[in-house]
Amino acid sequence: MIYLTADHGGYELKQKIAEYLKSEKHEFIDLGTQESDANDDYPDYASKMAQRLKGGDLGIALCASGQGICIALNKFNDLRAAQAWSVESAQRARNDDNANVLCLAGIVDNMDNEQEIVKAFINTKFSGEERFTRRIEKIREIEN
Repeated sequence: MIYLTADHGGYELKQKIAEYLKSEKHEFIDLGTQESDANDDYPDYASKMAQRLKGGDLGIALCASGQGICIALNKFNDLRAAQAWSVESAQRARNDDNANVLCLAGIVDNMDNEQEIVKAFINTKFSGEERFTRRIEKIREIEN
């Protein structure tokens, strides 16, 4: 399952990503926001995603810069949120860091590039290499 969420700063791009996911026949759940409300807060949407994301699920989260929601998501155990600005950074987030949430900036509306970044994130698998697994285990130790 792919979970999609955004505050007002990422709302418009989230809507475009939802259309892209539909066109590619990806199963996803939109956790909101369902309207652009300048008074909503990205930590609320990060929390919604954290409550739903399990096991092999993936998430795509947006706020204006992509950074705030990424910081908030990384406060939850077993979430590894990564901001990507290129196909390569999305691939490395999955391959090397086993990131399960892709964070994007709503203020950057280059949907052609965003589609490729989303596609790369969804289609790249964690390599499972020992060095990467070791590093993720160290992160789990910090969380606990």
